[in-house]
Amino acid sequence: AHAEKWPQAFRWHGPDESEILVFNGMRGGYNGVFCPRMILDRIGSWHTETSLRFAPFIFGVGDHGGGPTRRDLLRFREIQQWPIFPELVLSSAHRFFTELDGVRTRLPIIKQELNFAFTGCYTSQSVLKRANRVGENRLDDAERAAAFSASVLKHTYPATRIEGAWRNILFSQFHDILPGSCVHDSRTYSHGLFQQSMATTSQIETQSLRALAAVIATDEHGTQSSSPAVIPFNLRSGFSGGAGHGTTNGDQSLADGSLTGDDREFVLFHLDQGDRHEVIEATVWENARDYANIPFHRQHFSVQMSGGAPALTQILEKGTAWGHDFVRMAFPASISSLGYIHCTVNETNGSLTAPTAGAWQLGRDDFPATYSFHDLTLEGIENALLRVEIEPKTGGIRRLVDKRTGLDLISPDHPASVLEYGIERPHSMNSWAIDHAHDLKAPTCTGMRRVGNGPYIAALEVTFTVAASEFAVTYELRQGDPRLHIRMRATWREIGSPTVGVPFIRLAIATTLTEAKLTCEIPFGSRERSFNAGEEVPGLQWGLLQGKVKDKQSTTGAGLLLLNDSKYGNALETIQGISTLRLNLIRSTYDPDPLPEVGQHVINVALMPVSGEVTIPQAVRAGRGFNHPVRVVGTSRHAGRLPATGQLLQIEPAALTVLAIKRPESGVDALILRLNNPTGVDLQVTVK
Repeated sequence: AHAEKWPQAFRWHGPDESEILVFNGMRGGYNGVFCPRMILDRIGSWHTETSLRFAPFIFGVGDHGGGPTRRDLLRFREIQQWPIFPELVLSSAHRFFTELDGVRTRLPIIKQELNFAFTGCYTSQSVLKRANRVGENRLDDAERAAAFSASVLKHTYPATRIEGAWRNILFSQFHDILPGSCVHDSRTYSHGLFQQSMATTSQIETQSLRALAAVIATDEHGTQSSSPAVIPFNLRSGFSGGAGHGTTNGDQSLADGSLTGDDREFVLFHLDQGDRHEVIEATVWENARDYANIPFHRQHFSVQMSGGAPALTQILEKGTAWGHDFVRMAFPASISSLGYIHCTVNETNGSLTAPTAGAWQLGRDDFPATYSFHDLTLEGIENALLRVEIEPKTGGIRRLVDKRTGLDLISPDHPASVLEYGIERPHSMNSWAIDHAHDLKAPTCTGMRRVGNGPYIAALEVTFTVAASEFAVTYELRQGDPRLHIRMRATWREIGSPTVGVPFIRLAIATTLTEAKLTCEIPFGSRERSFNAGEEVPGLQWGLLQGKVKDKQSTTGAGLLLLNDSKYGNALETIQGISTLRLNLIRSTYDPDPLPEVGQHVINVALMPVSGEVTIPQAVRAGRGFNHPVRVVGTSRHAGRLPATGQLLQIEPAALTVLAIKRPESGVDALILRLNNPTGVDLQVTVK
């Protein structure tokens, strides 16, 4: 517990009253030097405070204590001969805590959160933060896929490969790597370990899910079409087209798996707790047919879910990768908890009726200026649940309305800039510590364009510049989705120094919430934080800001759930009743690494308005859903011993969090489930 204000030794009580013995290394022997004066100072202070007749003294080569040097051992021998001096014993942490345990009732009890030791470490060297979050999540995904493949198909579980990948990720959780307080070489080495692990997880998950898809019946929508009778140069088979496409950061390959014919068969996998109803993205590649009449990129596509009728898809992107044309599309899907569903994507002549718009643009297209490329009108996006107005001049959020309650969570009176740039004044140990900032400002909006107009996804892309850096921010709403997705791509060129200070950029969402409190996810739980002056506090996949909103007649409880895919530094600042929720994105520290952040960054967050009291299980589910996407696996049309839709495992009640599904490393034919109960009450668990 690195905090000067805590006792040198105490008993820490958790919320469940469990107890841990704590030695406060900051006050009781942190980086000690083996010399009489320091030994006397440390043990004298310890005895004065605790009255105990034994004391720890941590010393040696290395960070926070290590092996003794020859000089240390010679001094120890000499001091042993002195007639007057405390008795010294070369001992161990185990022996010290065993003795401390014998007198634990004499120690004070602390019942609160302890350690905000170095708040800069929640953000410093952001590539390491992203590698940690992505690494943990992709390994979880790969373990589940491999476990189900082994259980259903009796495939060999790749325990050794998974263990090696976990060791790489956990190595980087060393206390000066993950916090971003390491030198350049440590960061590059750690990121190399991450890349190795992601190659492993991508292969394991892809192979496992493809194997499962191969035994799921995908022939419910007809027999496989035969290959067209064309000469080889006209046969543009899509099989294996896109190999490696989409595998960044351990994701699955989007390569074609449909063999031949007009239809593309997919199986959608959701290997986590809770049903999902959302818009899915899939990529199809030019297939085995003659496109002489209608080029591939001009085709229309429909999707038919298992048990459903065909419906048109929304085209999101058309492109080419290594000589193969592709189309990325979107469509809605419903998938059972820990389950899967089959669907068929087919080329259509466009005769299907366009679906009712589930997300749409607010900007007008009827302005009568024939040659005007930029109509000076309202811009924004909307679905059945949310209305988002974007300020055309600044690119920030002018208004966010929860249509279910009619409440404005962001209002035109205090719009959200979304991005906030500033410079911390120069200070030592800036990777570890955050100092006061100056020159706070919003980046300059340089452009805005509509990049999706439904029926399933509506999006606006806004470009910004700040100092020497550029940002592209995409605001996106999806049919039936209560989240405003904010996707950021940045080219960051800011460099900190002892003369400049520490340039940074953070998410800044000014809200209408009053009496607001911030609750952050922590490992296996959550914690409400009382800080509201902009102090940086740690959080994992979500932060929940809850307060009250005044409407025309009354004051109503409401909130915003902020989801993220790679960040840890949260903050709440309340000034004159305006509560601003912040998430630190990039900090250009310069000690010990002078250039940790220059390069390209990809950051994804989402804002999810909530009403009334939100339960912690709901927040946990939303955070996991944002970090564990539905997996879309291309396959062939075939019969199978598993039905076209189903569940691989059932775990009740739904409020439980499924933290891991794996196989024993011993090779025993069994599943290991790691469950967490976030409700605070006892639950009866059923597993089928």
